[in-house]
Amino acid sequence: ARIAMVMPRSKEELSWRLKLAAHLLPKGAELWLAGHAREGIKSCAKTLRALFGSVTTVRTKRHCRVLVARLDQDSPGEPSLLEHERRFTHELSSGERLELATAPGTFAHGRVDHGARAMLRVVESVSQASRVLDLGAGAGLLGATLAKRFPEAEVDLVDHSASAFASVQRMVELNGFDASRVRAHLASVGQAPSGPYDCIVTNPPFHEGRHQNRTLVDEFADSARSRLARGGTLLLVANRHLGYADALRSRFAYVDVAQEDTRFRVWRAKGVR
Repeated sequence: ARIAMVMPRSKEELSWRLKLAAHLLPKGAELWLAGHAREGIKSCAKTLRALFGSVTTVRTKRHCRVLVARLDQDSPGEPSLLEHERRFTHELSSGERLELATAPGTFAHGRVDHGARAMLRVVESVSQASRVLDLGAGAGLLGATLAKRFPEAEVDLVDHSASAFASVQRMVELNGFDASRVRAHLASVGQAPSGPYDCIVTNPPFHEGRHQNRTLVDEFADSARSRLARGGTLLLVANRHLGYADALRSRFAYVDVAQEDTRFRVWRAKGVR
């Protein structure tokens, strides 16, 4: 058995992944870890020795290297994703508070990112919602805001990341939401519940790994288009420099900018084409 891994950016996420790999591998199996010098791959050898035992470098090139760690001891217990959770509170314009906790690897770990702040100004002005979908939910702030604002609404929060899924589950628990009403889903945007939804919110990524991928918005827009109820609204936040107008106008009859500042633009779309 063997596990191959590229070093994540977050040291906390790396710690959890290494512990998980040691838990999953049988004694005598190997973990192959690749990374760049600036990411700390050299110093990672010490951590690997403590967890696995023997560590060797099998390849070096252009400041990158591949380490192979052999598990020379019994597998440790399964680590918790929330071992390194970061808890924080967000106050809504109504004065109500939301409690959030993010696991390592969740986007904007331990904080509210600038795009979400721009989006919240629009989300908090939504006048009605009975079925809500938060696509690429991250920590679940957008969906949680609507769940708090509309206590009778059903809210589905979808993310393909196990870290985000665990974070959303914690958000539901910390805020005392009914888990049958505010539901976490570990799924891609294309595998989200079918709806239909009268309000869909999303803060979609435009990076895949370390590289920009502007086609990701097409996946999110397609998912929203097929799940939006008649008369429903899609709200999408993105950096101003990202030209998402065409992607939205090719799928929705009415598209405008609901809110913008110097860095972010909140798009509003209605009427499926």
